Amino acid sequence: MDQATGWTATVAAAAAVATGRRLWVNRPAERARSAAERGAEHRRRQILNAADWAISGAVPRREDGIRTVLVADVQARAEADFDLRVSRAEAGAALWQRLELRLRIGIETDLP
Repeated sequence: MDQATGWTATVAAAAAVATGRRLWVNRPAERARSAAERGAEHRRRQILNAADWAISGAVPRREDGIRTVLVADVQARAEADFDLRVSRAEAGAALWQRLELRLRIGIETDLP
């Protein structure tokens, strides 16, 4: 074992002892599940980003200045920006979550 590998192993062992956790997992089933979970989380965040961008890019479509954001706008942004085909339910859930964050001030939507 060369000096760099020995140093890395020593630091990893010390960190594991200090935190009480394993630093990496060597079992294939756990790695596979983690990869699937990471993929699902990544997709969820992309859909939320598409909803954010649809809200931010909305222009007032009415005379009183109220911006209108449709679920179809979120679906279009997800497909254009991330090449994702998103169901209406997924896009609607993401839009609802983001509108709740923004308190729906000055924004109209086609959600019930």
